[in-house]
Amino acid sequence: MKLTEEDAKKIARSIGFGHAYEKHAANVSESGELLTRSSFESLVLETLLNPAKSKGMKRGRSAFWNSEEGFVVVFDPKDPDLGTAFWPTAGVNEYKELH
Repeated sequence: MKLTEEDAKKIARSIGFGHAYEKHAANVSESGELLTRSSFESLVLETLLNPAKSKGMKRGRSAFWNSEEGFVVVFDPKDPDLGTAFWPTAGVNEYKELH
C-alpha cells in the first residue's frame, strides 16, 4: 500500500499521539533519553513513507516494516487512533506473521 504524504502525516499524527505512544514508546529510550511523542510520530511517518516492506491485512488494515529501526506500523482506518506502532520482540518474523 502506497500512501500520499498528506495521508501519511495524518496517520502518523494520530498514531504518534494515540495509545501506541503510552503502550509501546513511553519507556523506550533513545540515546539515554525517553522518546518524545514528536519523535515517535516522526518514526511512524518515516516508516509509512519509506517502508522496507508493506502488506495488506485482514479487515482493511495495512502493515509497514522499518528494517533500520526494527519497527512496525499497523494502519487501521477503523481504529480511533488509526492504528498502532511498536518494536516487535521477534523483529521481521513478527511482521511477517501479521495478518
